[in-house]
Amino acid sequence: MSNYENFYSGSKSPFKVDYSETFPSYNSIARLGITTNPMVANQIEEVNKLMNQGMKTIEMGTIDPKVFETIPQEHLREINRLSKLTGEEITLHAPIQGMDPSGFGEYGWSPSTREEAERRLKEVVMRSHDLNPEGNIPVTVHASSLPAGDTRKGEMIVAVNQNDWQLSAFRREEKYIPGKGKVWTNPEKEMEKNNKQYWIDSVSDLIYYQNHAHAQLNEAVMELHEDYKPVIKGDMKREDLIDEREKLGYDALEFGRSYQERVDDHFKKIYHQAYKYGDEETRKKLGKINEEWKAAGETKDPLQKSDILKNSLNEFRRIISEKPPEIFKPVEEFAIKEASQTIGNVAFDAYDKFKDTAPIISLENFLPNMAFSSAEQLGRLVRESRNKFVEKAVSEGVSKSEAGKQAQKLIGATWDIGHLNMLRKGYPEEEAEKIMIEETRKIAPYVKHAHISDNFGHADTHLPPGMGNLPIKKLMEELEKKGFSGKQILEMGGYINEFKVSPVPYALENMNSPLYTMQASPTWKDARALYGSQGYFSGYGATLPEQHYSMYGGGFSTLPTELGGQTAAAGRRFGGTPME
Repeated sequence: MSNYENFYSGSKSPFKVDYSETFPSYNSIARLGITTNPMVANQIEEVNKLMNQGMKTIEMGTIDPKVFETIPQEHLREINRLSKLTGEEITLHAPIQGMDPSGFGEYGWSPSTREEAERRLKEVVMRSHDLNPEGNIPVTVHASSLPAGDTRKGEMIVAVNQNDWQLSAFRREEKYIPGKGKVWTNPEKEMEKNNKQYWIDSVSDLIYYQNHAHAQLNEAVMELHEDYKPVIKGDMKREDLIDEREKLGYDALEFGRSYQERVDDHFKKIYHQAYKYGDEETRKKLGKINEEWKAAGETKDPLQKSDILKNSLNEFRRIISEKPPEIFKPVEEFAIKEASQTIGNVAFDAYDKFKDTAPIISLENFLPNMAFSSAEQLGRLVRESRNKFVEKAVSEGVSKSEAGKQAQKLIGATWDIGHLNMLRKGYPEEEAEKIMIEETRKIAPYVKHAHISDNFGHADTHLPPGMGNLPIKKLMEELEKKGFSGKQILEMGGYINEFKVSPVPYALENMNSPLYTMQASPTWKDARALYGSQGYFSGYGATLPEQHYSMYGGGFSTLPTELGGQTAAAGRRFGGTPME
């Protein structure tokens, strides 16, 4: 009976599944993929290079949207034809630059920039369908390009000023305060304080101008006396007045009116902001001021109007002091509404056009200090995007149950564990690893796609698995416990760029991938152990290197190929010409 334990000398039984130190289980090359060079538009050439390396899954994509738009659509169809001939599977990474789903651009945010982001992302998703018209091609989209601060440790909060759509940072820092000495600020309280101060400053300026207007109008009444009413009605002009004091009164009236108009214009702006960003209770209270302001607009007497405005401003200050409307909003709180709208719309439009073969939108976590990088926030974005999909689908006549089913299928997450490893910059070693495992456990139910690369936690260097300090095995185990069976894309552009060699053999070794299609020994790791560091196909190994046989004339390597050697004969062996 054959001894299967020694089927390959030094290897494990081919009928026993083993676990490597790096990775949780055997990983067929069919589940592993690799990315193309994202800097070039000639993606056909890039895909061909990777096909020649034997990869069965290839993720193509570009960083710059302009580069992606340079790719002719016929190239995408040609890549699809190549994948059919070779049995490859193609996935896509959407461009990164200028494609923030919430719509933030170089100059901040506006409704038009969000709509532009939606149009551009829709074009990418629609075009991706030609890469795999028969299936649901995963399209990875960066969840956000916005900084969010170190929200896990509470060191910094990045907020959006909803008045001008610019970003502000509130940090935990050391300050010296009279009566208290040295204190450490709380980012959340600093944001609340700045929010309150914004409203106090706004209304205080208006009250100042209103008081000035009121003083001018009182002076006008005193100086004009019985001519006050004819003047405000327009029956008398300045030139009709004889007394110099009355003329001064007329001037004071004009000054008072101009200040009053200024107050009126600015109050309309801050009232709109307070109503827009306040809660329901605040809006009800502001509704009473609206009625008072309406009465002020109907009166012809500027002094009477001034009294109403003065009371309204004081009441406005009281309302916003009790509960200041949220003009400063944490980035993720603001962006989730806009980003989910974009993703929901794009996913539904793709479903509406392609139905069962619509592309899958997979939202990727970026670096830990960026928005939606935590499992909690990324999961929330996935859920909100699915809700937006369902809302739109139902409004277009799709049943709620079918809409929910399609939302679950077409919107999910890409979990990039290389990005996750950047947590090491802010935590002790053991604590960082625990947090990474917990984060992966939380996001696992939403994950449809995975990006794998290694690093040392301080720079996103995209090394092959096993070359950094990322606990790949533990993290991938958490995903697979929840049933994750998607593609695992190896992002190793940093290694390729620096060393100019293929990282695939190193990745396959550390990923414990089998040499053959059956899920059994030998794996690439076994092969490297058997045949030395030169690799599985490196001659006779480190012990008996091939060049020794050629150099010293031993063995069969110098025989002609027809006799089992490696040297081509220069002439006919039996034609009188000696063999070389």
